[in-house]
Amino acid sequence: MSEDFQIRELKPGELDEMMAEHKRLNPDLPVRPDIKQKLIDYAIKGYPLGHFLTSVVENDLFEALGRADSYNRASLYQICHFIYNELPAGCWGSPEIVKKHYARFRSKQDIKEMEDGQSS
Repeated sequence: MSEDFQIRELKPGELDEMMAEHKRLNPDLPVRPDIKQKLIDYAIKGYPLGHFLTSVVENDLFEALGRADSYNRASLYQICHFIYNELPAGCWGSPEIVKKHYARFRSKQDIKEMEDGQSS
């Protein structure tokens, strides 16, 4: 069932109209401040993330979209942009990287708890 497929040239102004329609349907929503703070706390302090942000930093698009609320779904690109530009590369990208990131903080916490226990 092959049909002839033809690509036509855009008429003047059509691209602008298409981009305006895209912008109307997909506004550039900023990353919510609470989401930014959770990501920063995760990166710097090893704080655990919820299911949605875990799926984002693990690079699981289908899971992230399935777990996102409507605002975060609409701002997923901006969230990824924030992660890429603001968080260390060693804390996002795959489930294995995320697991190693958490392990680094668990090790530091174990050492701190041991030191605190010895000093009392």
